[in-house]
Amino acid sequence: MKPILYWLQGGADVAESRYRPFRRKGPLVRLIVRRVRPTPAASWPCSATTTTSRFITDRQGSTLDRKADHRHTEVEPAICDLKHGAA
Repeated sequence: MKPILYWLQGGADVAESRYRPFRRKGPLVRLIVRRVRPTPAASWPCSATTTTSRFITDRQGSTLDRKADHRHTEVEPAICDLKHGAA
């Protein structure tokens, strides 16, 4: 895991590995994992130490660029839902 830019110092990390889905019959893809530690005022359960988000991709580019793309695809629909009262 390597630290990434986050508003809380040492609050998030990202890692990458190779992965072959579908019981090793699929193509070799990149598995990217983002780990976030709870903030001081978080309302997470006491037993939770981190949350993770993970995804696979076959796109080229740096791990941080792919992570940023993935975060964008998660956040944009949430903002749209909030704007239209569907949240």
